[in-house]
Amino acid sequence: MNHSGEGRRVWVWLMLVMASVLAFFRLPGAWAAAPEFRGMWVTRFDWANPDEATAKGTIDDAMTKLRQHRFNAVLFQVRGQADTLYPSPNEPWSPLISPSGEDPGWDPMAYALAAAHAADLEFHAYINTHTCWHNQSYQAPTDPNHLYWQHCNAANSRRRDWLVHNSSGQPVQYVSDSYVWMAPGVPAAQAYARKQVMYVVTQYDVDGVHFDRVRMPSAAYSYDPISLSRLSGDGNPHGLGFADWTRDQFTRMLCDLYAQIMEVKPHIKVSSAPLGLYRADRYAGYPLGYQYGYTTAYQDAQAWLAAGAMDFIVPMIYWADGGALPDYSDILPDWVAHRAGRHVYGGQNRSVGVDELLQQVQVTRTLGAQGNVLFSYSGFSAGDFWPYYSASGSVYADSAAVPDMPWKQSPATGIIIGHVTDPNGDPIVDTQVTRTGSSYVGLSSGDGLYSFLNVPPGTYSLAFLAPGWGTGSLSGVTVAAGEVKRANITLGLDPQPPIITANPAAQDVCPDLSAAFAVKAIGQGTLSYRWQRDGVDVQDGGGVSGSRTRQLWITAAGQAHAGEYRCVVENHVGGVVSAGAGLTIKALTGFDSQPRSVSVDLGGTATFEVGLLGAEPRSYQWQHNGANVVNDERISGANSAALRIADVQAEDQGSYACIVSTACDGSVSQSASLTVLGLPRIVQADFDGDGDVDLDEFAFVQLCLSGAGVPVPGYWCDPTDLDGDGDVDQVDVAEMRSCLSGEGVEAAYECGGPAGEDESIP
Repeated sequence: MNHSGEGRRVWVWLMLVMASVLAFFRLPGAWAAAPEFRGMWVTRFDWANPDEATAKGTIDDAMTKLRQHRFNAVLFQVRGQADTLYPSPNEPWSPLISPSGEDPGWDPMAYALAAAHAADLEFHAYINTHTCWHNQSYQAPTDPNHLYWQHCNAANSRRRDWLVHNSSGQPVQYVSDSYVWMAPGVPAAQAYARKQVMYVVTQYDVDGVHFDRVRMPSAAYSYDPISLSRLSGDGNPHGLGFADWTRDQFTRMLCDLYAQIMEVKPHIKVSSAPLGLYRADRYAGYPLGYQYGYTTAYQDAQAWLAAGAMDFIVPMIYWADGGALPDYSDILPDWVAHRAGRHVYGGQNRSVGVDELLQQVQVTRTLGAQGNVLFSYSGFSAGDFWPYYSASGSVYADSAAVPDMPWKQSPATGIIIGHVTDPNGDPIVDTQVTRTGSSYVGLSSGDGLYSFLNVPPGTYSLAFLAPGWGTGSLSGVTVAAGEVKRANITLGLDPQPPIITANPAAQDVCPDLSAAFAVKAIGQGTLSYRWQRDGVDVQDGGGVSGSRTRQLWITAAGQAHAGEYRCVVENHVGGVVSAGAGLTIKALTGFDSQPRSVSVDLGGTATFEVGLLGAEPRSYQWQHNGANVVNDERISGANSAALRIADVQAEDQGSYACIVSTACDGSVSQSASLTVLGLPRIVQADFDGDGDVDLDEFAFVQLCLSGAGVPVPGYWCDPTDLDGDGDVDQVDVAEMRSCLSGEGVEAAYECGGPAGEDESIP
């Protein structure tokens, strides 16, 4: 194979050879005995069964084999689709355990947890966070209390507020592995997902919680109404674009969840399984069309590490080295390089074969990652890969402890966590929270929770700005290393009227176009809006709408709508009036004076001028015989109200008009003519138009000769009547003789040469 990364793979191969030699001789301190995470995913499809004995047997077998073959951790799935494989007060039983939804009479997670600990395995509760339902046949859940029916039902417009919507604003179900997905930008959905995790954390002695499907099914989601409203409002304090904002929603939720977990059980390890490919620009030569978590799923797992929201991640690098891209050894180094002091474990899939898997364990060690996780138990067992791992001289020949996490044993920073509530104890959503020493703006979620991770030890002041509830502050918030400091606040205790944060802006519009006035205000409770024009309340109707909202619309604005507008904003305490903003209706263009026709001597100066009424600014364009006039050394004012033509020539003669345009309309003035005086009489003697007057023209005059007072013999002889008296006589013959130039010699101007072609000139 010959593509980018070849040099690195040669280096990796050499390191693997060295590792194999060390393993063969079983040297003390070789990689096989060093601390490393040796985990396996056990999905709900691997172990769950409605028959209790069967399920317990599978659990026992899994824990026994993992221990026997020197694994030290299990990532055991307990929640997949907003239903659970443990007794939950919030969600129904998974149909994999209880098809009827009834209590099966035992606690599978408690059983698996005890079995794992008995086998000296770390137990990480494996949870899908952003999936509302899953069914390959697209059949809805039978339990009417399932989250699907409450918030993810596409068929019910009142019950799909958490469901992902595509870029056309349509709710969508069963995308990407037949899942129904929850929108990450809905605060209530964030709080709900965290609540399920915290139930596991508080009720079970788990060693860790492990998250999957913390992403969108594709870049087409989610354009749901709640997300779009927050994106353009108070839920976007940093002014991010859609893609960055969506990624940030996942990050904020995970930060809040990490803070919650650390507050109650700081020893618990928090992890996730992101898509294996992070961003296209991190892998030289890789095409853009691959599934990169950052761009196709709005999953920024490296930001989660940098924020301190993960203790480890397991990127799912489910490809072998060699052959077609992607390659395992191309992808893992970038994750290791951006682990932000936390752990990265290589996520591997049994589908690549046992030989490749064994090599990937060694590659993982060589590249500096801290462990491996295999997907998954049933496939691994079906291939009977177990003995290959634990055989003498193989990758797991010796037992290994899980690696230490210094940031947990000896933390250097602390955490601030709190809830923002109103006087009734209800959560306030999208409160913007800032702390001294940081430009980051926290947000309160659907349950009012906010958090700051990686806070250096010190004393801080916190500032709170809540839509509808005003402002608040907390000072003297002292945080020690390793401390989770709680800082709750209740806003709205001191009744205050609203505060205007943005006044309406003046409008200057053309007739029959739309005008809009908007006001922004913050305050306690529910705010009401009342627009006024010149001090009188505005009513909807007659092209006016929104008179009782924060934005007033006027369609087809006219002089009847002109005036000063202001908004009265009120709450239960009182009201405040915005500054006034004028609405001016621009006047359309009108002429109060038109250009006048002029007669000017040859070489003189001609001026045309228009006088205007109406809107400013204006643009002008004078035209001569329908063509735009251009300024030059003789002509000025071609784009102004007054046109001046100096040293007037014969070609300047003709019709002049001015086109006047404004932002609202355009008008054309009346035409005025320029007559040039003193030009020689023009005789059109070049009958055949070849530029000369020769014997051809002279013969034509002789042919048409009629005599004095005798009409020309026919219309075809009309051009030979050079003096225009109705006959062709000796006077016309004399005119012709005076114009003769000869063949090929340009005719004189007076005889119809190039400089003059208008025989109407007197």
